[in-house]
Amino acid sequence: MNEKATAIGAINTKFINATGLPGPGQHTTALDLSRIMRYAINYSRLREIIGTPTAKVLTEKGKHLFLRNTDKLLWSDEEVIGGKTGYTSMAKHCFVCVAGHQTKEIIVAVLGSPSRKNLWRDTEKLIAKGLGKRVHGRPVLRGSNLTILSCTQDL
Repeated sequence: MNEKATAIGAINTKFINATGLPGPGQHTTALDLSRIMRYAINYSRLREIIGTPTAKVLTEKGKHLFLRNTDKLLWSDEEVIGGKTGYTSMAKHCFVCVAGHQTKEIIVAVLGSPSRKNLWRDTEKLIAKGLGKRVHGRPVLRGSNLTILSCTQDL
């Protein structure tokens, strides 16, 4: 994972396990998570999975499980394509997502939010700014039709 992260430009990330769960020496940045997401969304199956609000799956023992995506914005913001939530006591509430429409997509990474409420609010603000409703300041990374905005504190 570390080799792949470095290869796609996530040079300030170090994984110590395959789960990404915290441990001694593991670290990343909002920019690196944005770069990882930018790479990951090129896989159509992954894009489909992160954008699925609910799913019913069958276990090996024949039991049906109903899964609900923890990405609250999938339920309320039609511009959100999908994302990944996270929480640890050290990192607090975190989220990286893809949002956009046919002509423009952005990736937003928010780390260290004190609450889920703040996390969703700040993400929505960055999405609105990033989709051309007015960007104040420079985005962290810009491509031909992709803008990455990263935030590590409340707006």
